[in-house]
Amino acid sequence: MTQRVAFLSDLHLGGFNTLGPQHADYRTGIARMIRYLGNQGITHMVLLGDVLDAWTFPRDQIPLTYGQMLGHPDNADIVAALADTIASGTVLHYTLGNHDFDLPDTLFRTWFRATQMGDNFTLGLVWGEHGHRFDLFNASPDPLNLDPAKGHRPLGYYITRVHTHPSSTKALGISPLNSSAYIRAKVAEAREEIIFNTARSMSKWTVATLVLQYVMRDAGVTYEDTIKMPDGQEVTLQQVSDAYQDLFHNWEKKHGLLSAFNAVLAACDSLDASAQQIRDDHGKRIVALGHSHIAKWNPDTLEIGNRGVTGAYVNDGAGCKWPQTAVIVDYLPDTFKVHRLSWDGPDTSPTEDVEELLNTWK
Repeated sequence: MTQRVAFLSDLHLGGFNTLGPQHADYRTGIARMIRYLGNQGITHMVLLGDVLDAWTFPRDQIPLTYGQMLGHPDNADIVAALADTIASGTVLHYTLGNHDFDLPDTLFRTWFRATQMGDNFTLGLVWGEHGHRFDLFNASPDPLNLDPAKGHRPLGYYITRVHTHPSSTKALGISPLNSSAYIRAKVAEAREEIIFNTARSMSKWTVATLVLQYVMRDAGVTYEDTIKMPDGQEVTLQQVSDAYQDLFHNWEKKHGLLSAFNAVLAACDSLDASAQQIRDDHGKRIVALGHSHIAKWNPDTLEIGNRGVTGAYVNDGAGCKWPQTAVIVDYLPDTFKVHRLSWDGPDTSPTEDVEELLNTWK
């Protein structure tokens, strides 16, 4: 039987990216995308993380619980579309991302029984995961255990909470950039200052503390201001800065200097080196990632280990912005056929780019 796998990620249901009337077109598009994929004869639907979102809530509010997100009336059509896809015989897989890393599998299975949940999806020579574990600011659960609130959250959680805010009309809203793109912009700003600034001593600054300072500057907050955590406790931004000030050097000590540099690149949405690591570590030909919100196809990869062949990296983009994008991979006898789908608006039909790659080691 030919396996047909659909990948989609970064729906961010439940956070300020998608809730509220001004985001209704995104939600309509997400439900439409799920139903479209479900009608394409797929055998597996893989949700590559950040499907739910416990991060994009203003710092002075307690975030919704995952149960409240799944039961929110704004998400009813999307939940129904997923349920119908499963009812048609498609196997649903959920690989956790950074915005939903602590989603209890028992809770999600209460809504969607028999869902296969974990950190990754694998089928033969295809591998899928969110991609955040390679990102200096978003690896979660926090592998260095630096979270001042003791919840294994990475620095990206606090950055997102600071830069997420209600609009002036008090309607649900979010800053113009999504959290991934926003962090990328702030990392680039910090990198430029560290490399090129000679006007002041940089001895007390690190890439982590500079990024946080720029976020605070943009939001108009101080180190005495607080973030309200899910359990009601409050954490000051000074505590956050102190906890993560040596983030890069701690990563370097644990994983090595090259890994630390690649973790900064991953924070800038360059996940190609991360995909190569997965191919080498697990012997896969195609690696599908999300996280960056940027749809991508890269067949120009390095040789996989000592096998004499290369592979490909595909990113399925995101569902919480336009264009909404997804990927279907056909596992054929001799080749993978990769369909890259894109919807430019709520009333558009998908465009499709088709790529092919050998699915053997020959």
